[in-house]
Amino acid sequence: MKNNYYAGLLVAIMLCAFACKKSDKANGTTPTASKPKYLVKTTVVETGPARLGSVVTTSFITYTYDNKKRLSTIKSGTTITTYVYRDDGNLFSITTSPGSDANRSYKEFTYDNSGKLLSYRLQAYQNNVLKNEITYTYVYAGGDKPTELHYDIYYEKFTYDANGNLASIFYYGDPSYTVTYTYDNKKGMFVNAPMKYPMPGDNQRVSPNNMISNTTQGLNPNLTVTNNYVYDTDGYPTAGSQSINYEYSSSYKYTYEYSTLE
Repeated sequence: MKNNYYAGLLVAIMLCAFACKKSDKANGTTPTASKPKYLVKTTVVETGPARLGSVVTTSFITYTYDNKKRLSTIKSGTTITTYVYRDDGNLFSITTSPGSDANRSYKEFTYDNSGKLLSYRLQAYQNNVLKNEITYTYVYAGGDKPTELHYDIYYEKFTYDANGNLASIFYYGDPSYTVTYTYDNKKGMFVNAPMKYPMPGDNQRVSPNNMISNTTQGLNPNLTVTNNYVYDTDGYPTAGSQSINYEYSSSYKYTYEYSTLE
């Protein structure tokens, strides 16, 4: 009899759980996926090296997006970076103006017929006079992600981890050196507005996760940058800290703010 009783009780519990789930759906209380979040502001608190007085400064970086939720501008102090897109959604140009358009840098991108990035041209201006121009050319090894980037007599080689994060960059130059990266398994702060291709000065947006360390080997001294994060319930970083194993380096604390752009 006890076996029949417990069997009946188990069935009753299962039926109740099923009925409750149906009731939740009927009442519109079924859990829904959180809406994508977009980074709109970073607060940076920098503490200078102790031997130079540990001076503390605070700065802000703000981000805006277009009506298709693509990154449109980044403003840091008086420097504004502007992103312009082609009709097919690919990036057309990036302009960075450090306080004045007269001293801007300008990148314009070229793609093949399938939309794969082939190259970009970097132009640097001073007082509206073109002072330097370099063409960067990407190399692929059969996939969608580039494995090399060539410019002048220099080049970079890229590797990626299983999640698509940028795992390492080998820089050929004088001197040559390698930077290796490790990541968390959380949502990257730029995961919903990524950069498709590695690019000098803008590699953070390439990876879907957050970088927790990068180590440089081949320079003197070799450097390791370590990041720590605090996350919200959706897995996005809301705060972070950064340290560098070099006596003259500053330490940093970050606060990240997001919007669903609605």
